[in-house]
Amino acid sequence: MNSNILNKFKLIVCIIIGPLVIYFVASFLRNQRLKEVDFTKENFGYTKGIITKKSTHKGNSISVRYLINNKIFEESDGFEEKYNFKEGDSIILKYSKTKPELIITEYNIDY
Repeated sequence: MNSNILNKFKLIVCIIIGPLVIYFVASFLRNQRLKEVDFTKENFGYTKGIITKKSTHKGNSISVRYLINNKIFEESDGFEEKYNFKEGDSIILKYSKTKPELIITEYNIDY
């Protein structure tokens, strides 16, 4: 009987703690991305890139290859579903002049 109560208690704790952990991890990741967007918008430049990959599995993201100061970067960013494009298309993006690996593409809501 006591082990049955203990098992129910463990189950209730898991049901409560599990979603809280997921919520806090998701909130942390979202806040981190918002800080990157704000940092990029402080001192940015524009450039063109090439879409190298489009993914709609577990969220919408694209990989973009672009050139800054004779160095090639390949980074990813999110996009809204309303845009129609494919791999190999060119894209305009904002990049951080202090950290060129931080980008916001024209298909992102934060652009």
